[in-house]
Amino acid sequence: MQPRVALLTIEDSPPGMRGALEDLQTRFGELPLCVRAAANSPRALDGLLALSGSLGWGRIEEDLADRIAIAVAVVNDCTHLAEMHRCALRRNCDVSDDELALARDGHSINTRYDAALQFAVEVAAARGRVSDASFQLVRTAGFTDEEIIEIISHVALQTFGNYLDLSLLPPRENGDHASVKAAGG
Repeated sequence: MQPRVALLTIEDSPPGMRGALEDLQTRFGELPLCVRAAANSPRALDGLLALSGSLGWGRIEEDLADRIAIAVAVVNDCTHLAEMHRCALRRNCDVSDDELALARDGHSINTRYDAALQFAVEVAAARGRVSDASFQLVRTAGFTDEEIIEIISHVALQTFGNYLDLSLLPPRENGDHASVKAAGG
């Protein structure tokens, strides 16, 4: 099947964005399709890369951010990006298969990460309408207001990427798509 929009390469992208795209390609082993689609609009690509880059300098650890990305992709039924972040975690961090499976369900063996993942799943699944109990859980785990805002921002970033992937690219017929369950339940 043909993609619904052109999937630009690094060479096709705006010159000022090429370095950031090369960094993403190195991190993931390939350039994510949602980024290649976003490159059709320099403003959309700039927004996606700016938020991603800014959060990369934030207080949320890289391996937690990738776990959030996996959990949000599962909530959004975006198997392609869940798999890309799983591969990134394997490539860049020492994460066990058990921990990767837990991340898909919005959990972790690390109690601090578990609270963040449960919170992120609720933000994604409830479209931002988070319960007081979830806020209390993430605060009790030691997250500051700054970190809570960053968790919500990671959910927004991943949702943007998931929506690009799901709406602009053809449906995948990989057998896994229909079996993905809602995370955190």
